[in-house]
Order: sequence, then C-alpha cells, then structure tokens
Amino acid sequence: MINLDKQFSIILEKFKLIENSLNNMNDIDSNELIKLNRDYSELRPIVEKIQEYNNLQKDILNLDELVKDNDLEISKIAETELIEKKNQIKDLEQELLKLLIPKDENDSKNSILEIRAGTGGDEASLFASDLLNMYQRYADLNSWKFDILSISETGLKGVKEAICNISGLNVFSKLKFESGVHRVQRVPRRVHTSAATVAVLPEAEEVDIEVLDKDLRIDVFRSSGPGGQSVNTTDSAVRITHLPTGIVVSQQDEKSQHKNKAKALKILRSRLLDNQIQEKNKERSEQRKNQVGSGDRSERIRTYNFPQGRVSDHRINLTLYNLSEILEGKIDELINPLIAEEESTKLANIVKFKSYLQKRINREPIAKIIKNKPFWKNDFYVNNFVLDPRPETELIIEEALNIYRNKNLKLKILDIGTGSGCIAISLAKEFAIDISKEALEVAEKNLKIHNCYNQIQLKMIDYKNINSKFDLIVSNPPYLSNEQFNNADPEVRNFEPKLALVGGDDGLKFYRI
Repeated sequence: MINLDKQFSIILEKFKLIENSLNNMNDIDSNELIKLNRDYSELRPIVEKIQEYNNLQKDILNLDELVKDNDLEISKIAETELIEKKNQIKDLEQELLKLLIPKDENDSKNSILEIRAGTGGDEASLFASDLLNMYQRYADLNSWKFDILSISETGLKGVKEAICNISGLNVFSKLKFESGVHRVQRVPRRVHTSAATVAVLPEAEEVDIEVLDKDLRIDVFRSSGPGGQSVNTTDSAVRITHLPTGIVVSQQDEKSQHKNKAKALKILRSRLLDNQIQEKNKERSEQRKNQVGSGDRSERIRTYNFPQGRVSDHRINLTLYNLSEILEGKIDELINPLIAEEESTKLANIVKFKSYLQKRINREPIAKIIKNKPFWKNDFYVNNFVLDPRPETELIIEEALNIYRNKNLKLKILDIGTGSGCIAISLAKEFAIDISKEALEVAEKNLKIHNCYNQIQLKMIDYKNINSKFDLIVSNPPYLSNEQFNNADPEVRNFEPKLALVGGDDGLKFYRI
C-alpha cells in the first residue's frame, strides 16, 4: 500500500482550520467567505474518505490480533474478514488517489460558451444551431442556468455565432473538453464536411481578473437587426476594446446600454482569463501532449455522422452510435470518458513523479532517471551502461572541428570507446568502436534518433585490434584508479559503468599502448 499518512494529516488539519473559520465568521469579508465555502466543499468528500480509510486501518490492526487468537473459530472468522478489509482498503486507496489529483483551479467556475459556424455555409450554421440546442439541453439535464448573451442567426434557423453564460455546479469541469472544431457529415458518401468551432471559457470573476478603466475604450452605437422598440433609435449597443490585448467584445441584445456593458465586461473578463490559461498551456506544451487534447481551438475533436448515427471523439478514439440521444443533450457518455482519461493521465504522472523522486533520493543522476542528456546542442539517450556525456568532453568536439576546418577536407575519424555515441554523432563522421555490447546498443539507438546511419559505423572491438588507417582519433578514455572509483560519489559509483571510468590500479592502463 502507498503511504499517504502525511498527506492525510495535512488535509485533516486544513479542513479543521476551515471549519473553525466558518464557525467564527465575524471578521471574514464576503470574498474570503466564498473561498472558505468553496474549499470546504472540495475537501469534505476527501475528508470523509480519509476517515473511512483510517477506520479500516484500525479494523485491520484489530483483526490482525484476532487472527492470533487461540480459539480456532474466532481466528478463522477474523482471517476471512481481514482479507475482505484489505481488499476494501486497496480500493479505497485508489479512490483517494483520484480525489487527491490536483484539480484545475477553474473546474468549479461557471462558463462562457461560444459557438461559431465554420466552413460549410448554411450547413455549418445549421450544425452550429444543433450544437447550441445540444448544450442547452445538457444544461437543463444538469439543472444549470443557461443564458444566451448574444446570438446571430440566419434565415434558415441556423446560427452564425452564439455566446452563452452557463452557471451551476462545476460547469467548467464538465464542459472544458468541448473546446475545438466539431465536424458534421450529413450526406452519405459525400467527402465534403461542414464544421463549427466551440470555445468554453471559465467565467472570470472580478477577483480573478482586474480590468482597469484606463485599459478600455468603450464605444456606443445603435443596435442593428430585426425591427422593434428601441432598435436603431438609441445608442444602446456597446463595443469594448481592451487596449493591451486588442480583444474586442460587442453587445447589443439588451435595450439598456448599462446591461449591454455589463454583459460585454463579463465576456471580456472570461476571454482575458482564457488568454492567461492558454499562455500557461503553451509553457506546459510538452506536458499537455500527454493529456486529453491540446486545448487548441483549431484542434479537430469530434465528428457527428448523421447517415450512420455515429459520433466519434478523435482524442480518445471513442465512437458511439447514438447520435440522436447525443443531440438531445445526453453527452455524459462523451464527457465522462474524457474526464476519466485526464484523471488517469494525472494519476500516472503523480506515480511517475514519486518514482523519480525516490530514485533521486537514492542519488541516481537525473540524466539516468529521464534517460536523456544534452550534449553539443543535441539530446542523447543514456542508461547505466554508458557514461553520461560530460561538458568537458565538448572540448574534444571543438578541437576536432578546428582540425577539420583547417584541413578543409573530409577526415576519416575513429571514436574509441564511443559509449552513447555522442562524440561520433556530434562530429557525424565515419567510425566508432567500443568493447561493451550494451554501450553499442545505446549508441545504435542514438544513431537512429539523429539519423546518422550512413555516416557512422559501429563495431565491438578492442582498439588494439584495429588495422585501418584514420586521419584523426578521438576518445575520452578511462582515467580513474580502482580506489578513486570506489571512493567516488554514489551518483558515479552506483550508476556509471565502471568499464568506462576505471583504467586499472593507477588509472593509466589505457594510456600504456
């Protein structure tokens, strides 16, 4: 079982502090109260599971004692119960690990939903209308409030653009995977498809995003669209431009200029918050490659095939044959697997991180842990069979390149004790040897990575048995004595190959030719 006692103690202590604060609310302002209630709601289910876990542990300790009882009947019953309790605690441990996965700080927020018809003309606008209805019905099924902030419709009951505000419990946590390009195929055997883009933004509160008046340009103009009272007669429409980012939001659905301004500011804050999130995502781009989707608005995420009644989510290779139910808003069958996939990935990353941390505590070098070492502007695969490329070894590359430039001709170079192949590959020349089969396997892998197969030959041979002639010989030979190696740091002694470092009792064996 994984030892989670320390994390549990921290969570229980934090929960107790929150409870005490909520019981003494005299000096708490409204924003702090909102945060405390939110933290309390998030921690409560975890605390309940921890308490259940602790009770199971006590039961197991008691049953361990009863198994030793002299009364065979009691001992047998206790043994049966003990097996059952241990299975329960394993399942509970997995539940707790999922609950302890770091949550997206925006999961509990309301959302701004933006739907825009893409390629495909009228067909795309009809599909955008289908998506709008689908999300509206999904909101109804979850008892969420669904407000259309602005909508631009076509004459064929299609939608060019719709911006909606969805509020309720954990809206963003459910809808955040919907961002991207949704494709539709309505006509059988027709290659052409239409598309609509969906963007789901966490609704930003004033405490999340500070919008300064000096950063805004606010223009008012007369509403356009179908006739009606106040339309085209008063300057009720509002256009807000955020000068630092260039984001523009227009709002004209309300008759009141103040209401339009309030709606526009709500959308602007959410877009600014989304900008911040996208910037963070770019910084974590490598990590996000392993997560569900990239979050890129241009990513094709789903296809709706009407002739086959099929919906396919391309991020997790999920295909369902209940399109009519999906369009009725029953999209949990699409959303829940995406949530599960993200949780599984995060959980795997936590386990991987803990494994890496333990290895580092055991003094294993980072390069050996991640199987990668940068050298001469390239990344090289390494393991315990090869010496990590050292920065000082780059001096060999510099000197060899100086000779090459001065000669201005193609040299035949021998790399003795190639190890990872870093010297030979960096020079991209002709010949590399090693006496270690395992080291040559690493070098061969690096040849594939750097596409150097046609320039470098690998051979397992002692340098004394080489009969060919070379213009230049390069090597970083063994140089430590046995005693020096035995007294070296654990990072060297336990994780670097002795064959690549030790040159006999005095370290000079290789130099005696």
